[in-house]
Amino acid sequence: MMSGQSDDDSMQIAYTPQAWRQIVAQALPGIDEMLSLITVMNLLEKGEQDLIILDTAPTGHLLRFLEMPIALGGWLAWIFKLWIKYQDVVGRTELMGRLRSLRQQVMQAQKKLKDAQHTEFIGVLQAQSAIVAEAERLNQTLTEMGVSQRYLVHNRFELGQEDLSSLFKAQTMVQLTALPQTLLPLDQVKAAAQLVF
Repeated sequence: MMSGQSDDDSMQIAYTPQAWRQIVAQALPGIDEMLSLITVMNLLEKGEQDLIILDTAPTGHLLRFLEMPIALGGWLAWIFKLWIKYQDVVGRTELMGRLRSLRQQVMQAQKKLKDAQHTEFIGVLQAQSAIVAEAERLNQTLTEMGVSQRYLVHNRFELGQEDLSSLFKAQTMVQLTALPQTLLPLDQVKAAAQLVF
């Protein structure tokens, strides 16, 4: 299929090898992250890990990541339609089997992302208007997507600051005070764990 050759000399594939390379090159941005997520899900399913914590990118990247299964499903559907159109010429290929398997894994990962028994998103924010506004937008979008978010962490909380829990009534707000910069990173994590848990 990629070479543009078929067993029948009288037939030519409409797409040249260069065109097929361009089609395959149209891989979605973020596909690496999606495949990483599938790997993480597989580790959990095999029981190799009990809990995996992902520190995600900022809001825009996170939302694109969460929407990736839908976008990837659409991309794969397009590839399948193209293959169905030309399958009499190119025949059954191992690539199509792999893509079908990938699509199933992606859809399974999406279900797990929305399953509160399996996945939980914990937002972190600070008492700055831009950050609070972004957290509100993210909270609304996660709700619309059906992604569980029961907790928010108010990072670097100081006495006398506004209580942000009134803005996020559906979540439990955890207040985490600023930690001394003199602590080593691991000691900071341990101190934060004691404050949070």
